[in-house]
Amino acid sequence: NPIVCGVAHFFKCKNHENLFKAIHMLIHEYKTPVQLLLAGEGTIKMSNYLKQLVEDLQLQDNVKFLGFVSDIPTLLSYSDINVLVSKQESFGLAVIEGCILKKPTVVSSGTGVANTFIIHNQTGLVCDPNSVEDIALQIKYLIDNPEIAKKFGDTAYKIVKPYYLSNGLTLEYIKIYTQIIKDNEKKLEKILHHQSMDRHFKLG
Repeated sequence: NPIVCGVAHFFKCKNHENLFKAIHMLIHEYKTPVQLLLAGEGTIKMSNYLKQLVEDLQLQDNVKFLGFVSDIPTLLSYSDINVLVSKQESFGLAVIEGCILKKPTVVSSGTGVANTFIIHNQTGLVCDPNSVEDIALQIKYLIDNPEIAKKFGDTAYKIVKPYYLSNGLTLEYIKIYTQIIKDNEKKLEKILHHQSMDRHFKLG
């Protein structure tokens, strides 16, 4: 079965409820078998609530709670699709890690990576986090169209690579620090100039 991976701690805004319902829809309505691997943790109350929801939806055999995972890239390497359906997310680092591994991705419009790195129908798919059906259909589209899914993953990799792979990231850091040094040198020159002028006037 296709493996969908979700990396997100158990907070309400991460939208696990709609993701689980979407998985239920895929399996029971669209007859599309799928496995969901979840990396993340939360309070005992939230963890118990989500595990109970999985039981209520009869997804015990399809949803696996992995808890805290330190090596996210290795987990993503075993997955077929990377998902992040948060209702609100400032960015989404795990999405970028998935892009580096050329994994096709579904993100919600509430994430910072939507329409920046993950552009709908170009580098991945963007869904409505409030629509269970839309989440399910976007995942289903990638499962039903493996060639297009691979193309999305390859294209996302090309966009992310210059910024987030070690060499590209190092170059970006060098540019930033070089500019900071130049700016500081200019500021230092101004300070020394003013100090020199002050001394000149005092001596005068």
